[in-house]
Amino acid sequence: MDIAFVSEFVKGRRLFKYVDAAAESASLVEAGQSHPFEETYCKRIVDGRLPHAIQDSALLPEADQLEATRTLRIAAYLSAPVVLRSGEIYGTLCCISHRPRTSLGPLEVDALRSVAALVARRLDQELSRS
Repeated sequence: MDIAFVSEFVKGRRLFKYVDAAAESASLVEAGQSHPFEETYCKRIVDGRLPHAIQDSALLPEADQLEATRTLRIAAYLSAPVVLRSGEIYGTLCCISHRPRTSLGPLEVDALRSVAALVARRLDQELSRS
């Protein structure tokens, strides 16, 4: 995957909190950037309009129509919600590929969910200190 990020949902927006990107993708996403929540893959995945694993965004009209598909060069997408101990959805842990990935499926979603749970645990610790 070319980009991985943790997002936070804040006041109707999706905020990139932590970002890791391949050198050729680094200019596409930066921590601190935000977008209207309604216009994101994150929103559509959390509410069930899109699957957690998208092998080829061009094959899903709901994904293909999003501006992010073009601006972030999304061909494949993997996402898991980051759920805090309180049950609140903090945001998502997501990965983007600039080319289709036919290998994305339930195993990759489960693995990402495990990592998202670790992220949530860490965020719970940070939030309890503040």
